[in-house]
Amino acid sequence: MIRSMGYLWLVAAVMVLLENSRVGTDVEGLVRLGAWATAIKCLMLCWWPQHLIRMREKIYGSRVNRVMGIAVCSVGALFIAAAIHLKDAP
Repeated sequence: MIRSMGYLWLVAAVMVLLENSRVGTDVEGLVRLGAWATAIKCLMLCWWPQHLIRMREKIYGSRVNRVMGIAVCSVGALFIAAAIHLKDAP
């Protein structure tokens, strides 16, 4: 389940970075920066899920995992919505 979520977000990040992967200070550049961060994290999640889980438990503790998971998925969904909105903008 964890790896499949990683693959899903990795595909979403790659879709954002397909046209232009240059990071800038405008809104589009910040969305690309978030896509790069998502891609790197999802690559780690796909290949080394236990390492990432241990690292997160060491930083946050075991209770915060569910809350952080919901927060990260929400932020990722907002980045995808922003990318779609920017793609449709003239």
